Amino acid sequence: MGRFFWTTYDHLGRLLAANFCLGVIVIGPLALADFWPALFIPCLIYAFLAWAVLQTAMTSFAMDMRRFRDPALGEFWKAIARFWLAGLKAHLFFLAIGIILFVNLRFWTAPPIWPQPLKWPGLAIAGVCVWCAVFVGLCYLYLLPLLVERKAGIWKAARQAALLALDNPGMTLGAAFVLLAVELLGLAIRVGPLLFCSALLATMSASAYSTALYKYDRLERQAKAQAMGNRKPASWSEILARGGALPRPTEDPAPDLDEDGEPRRSWRELWRPWEM
Repeated sequence: MGRFFWTTYDHLGRLLAANFCLGVIVIGPLALADFWPALFIPCLIYAFLAWAVLQTAMTSFAMDMRRFRDPALGEFWKAIARFWLAGLKAHLFFLAIGIILFVNLRFWTAPPIWPQPLKWPGLAIAGVCVWCAVFVGLCYLYLLPLLVERKAGIWKAARQAALLALDNPGMTLGAAFVLLAVELLGLAIRVGPLLFCSALLATMSASAYSTALYKYDRLERQAKAQAMGNRKPASWSEILARGGALPRPTEDPAPDLDEDGEPRRSWRELWRPWEM
């Protein structure tokens, strides 16, 4: 959660500006449906497609911030040109999965259709559909960062996102819970989608993804150090390269970095930033 908080704190102005542009583009045309109800379905389709493209670009914008850069707002618009097709494919893929799960849920929970012997198996299948929908939502947390960072295909990115969600259950559930609370708050105050909902979703995705990558990078470095420590040096030059002694299997983190590889920062920075 630290990565998410400090990334949002450091780049709040950029995130609000980008989210406002996204909100105007996506939500603005929906106002036409108030005057012409016949346009509701076309406007809704437009809103979904526009949000799919812009949310992917927002995630790329947040990933630039996670690289400790200060991206200009123009990087958000450039990301649209780079990732619009991948964003459309990813969101249409997840929409298709959602429709399939919803149809199955409605099919197996329709009480007039099934006789009594099939009632409980149908409810069990409906329960599986609900949990599958929850898992798909958790996988979405990692999907867009994989698309913009690895430039992977949809199937490969979806598999990797599922593996990340399964291998990091605590972090994934915690991030999803915080994100759900913030998004519901934004919807409750009505202006959240226009001001911060999409930006916080992108920042949380980028933060969770970078935290998982740092975890695997640290485990890989520890495994290499362990392998080198267990292997006898082959020459005097290798002994000198090691500093005259075998390295420890695990290395302490740098004193200016925390356990997640982030610069150590104090909450005092919030009210006395000039002292930091």
